[in-house]
Amino acid sequence: MGYSVYTKVDGVCLRKGPGTNCGKINVLAAGTTGKVLSTKGAWAKIALADGTCGYVYRSLVAKGQGNSSAAANSKQVQVACASSNSNLIQTALDCRGSRYRRGGTSRGGFDCSGFTRYVFAKYGISLPHSSAAQAKMGSPVSRNELKSGDLVFFQTYRRGISHVGIFIGNEQFVHAATYGRGVRVDSLNSGYYSARYRCARRVK
Repeated sequence: MGYSVYTKVDGVCLRKGPGTNCGKINVLAAGTTGKVLSTKGAWAKIALADGTCGYVYRSLVAKGQGNSSAAANSKQVQVACASSNSNLIQTALDCRGSRYRRGGTSRGGFDCSGFTRYVFAKYGISLPHSSAAQAKMGSPVSRNELKSGDLVFFQTYRRGISHVGIFIGNEQFVHAATYGRGVRVDSLNSGYYSARYRCARRVK
């Protein structure tokens, strides 16, 4: 071990142990650099530049050096765990692996708008169970002004808005995709989603 990694997105929780039920130490911004000490399943134990150690999802980090200025000053790259946006993103990411179920609104299975509805409800925001209806909520956001927590919308299997996900930074979004794929992270720049992207809304 001992190789360097950096966080690929904002809102990566550094936890006390290798599991989502383990307490949070802090939440890291994209580009935070650390050194991998060990791995356990889907988790990596890392040491930050200031010596803080904790566990992160391995899929949220990549080998190499991130933002060197961020690594040098951890206070600038660590977002307080009280940050509702960071917590919202972590809640969404914690649902990864949940199966896709038409009409689903719980960890037992989600459809796309049921997933976003579930996540935002955890933070006191009520969304309708329809991607088209959610696309009328909040305020519009241009593609180049997206922030973590914004809703991103797509035209997929029919005319108009038919799919929704949650932007998590670094051109990525988390969503309840389709049967057989479930809740997962994909890139807005992928051929499929880039061609079908339609708009974004900010509701919190």
